[in-house]
Amino acid sequence: MRKNFCLLACCFTLLSSVCFAQNYRKGAKSSFSSSQWYFGLQLGTNYSQALPITSFSEFSYHPATVADTEKKYLKRFDNAEKHIGLTTTFSPFRQINLSLSGVYYNYSYGYDTDFSWQDEETPTHNLDLTFQHTHRLTYLEFPLMVQYNFFPDRRIKPHVQLGFFYGILLEGSKSVSESGIDYASGGTVTFQEPAFSTFITPLYRKYHMGYLYGGGLTYRAGTLTMRLDINHKTGLSNITNDETRFSGTRHILGFGNVQDDLKIKNLEISLSLLFPLKFLSKDFKPVVL
Repeated sequence: MRKNFCLLACCFTLLSSVCFAQNYRKGAKSSFSSSQWYFGLQLGTNYSQALPITSFSEFSYHPATVADTEKKYLKRFDNAEKHIGLTTTFSPFRQINLSLSGVYYNYSYGYDTDFSWQDEETPTHNLDLTFQHTHRLTYLEFPLMVQYNFFPDRRIKPHVQLGFFYGILLEGSKSVSESGIDYASGGTVTFQEPAFSTFITPLYRKYHMGYLYGGGLTYRAGTLTMRLDINHKTGLSNITNDETRFSGTRHILGFGNVQDDLKIKNLEISLSLLFPLKFLSKDFKPVVL
């Protein structure tokens, strides 16, 4: 973790040094026209991957043999969600933007657990069950980012960016569905039970944080600026509340309900629609950097 913070700090310093040097060489503008503020809407989609730190399991009191208690976590692109929020951006000069957003952010991740029972007297009589667990978390997140723009004279400008985010948990929910094959009822019977859903907010920590980095394109169309971003997000903190790990699982159907310690890794794609807040004249001609 310390290496990650050191790397991000070095990148911040390098970007700032380059931009201030370029701005100095170009000469000073008036204080009003040398910068711009933007405000707008941000929305997009994201894909999450749970990264287990330590795995936990509940006890089973059934006269059964558990074939596999390991949680099989789903791949990143099986966990699609959406996010929406407001963002403000300050451009102290043409090459660099500083942005702060408030985003209503949904994460989801899931895993499967298997359960097997076999009759000791008649081994051909057995039951195989699979439980599909889907978790959905909603946070209010505040990402703070610095962005470096390439080719500032062009209408379409590529950029790279990095920053940090801090999130406040608003809600956590879970659904469990059950499917299986019954070999013990006189034949082979395949079945699928309806999903059971419940809220599990207390099973998660109230806050989480991490860093993000990525890039994208900025396009200016008149007074409207459109920005497309693709970012990788990595959580630095365990999102599971270890104090309530076992307290909220008794009323949840299925096997494998005890929360693992885990972090969240995320890929997000966002579109921002930004409007300038500083204008040069009464006819609303904006400051263009």
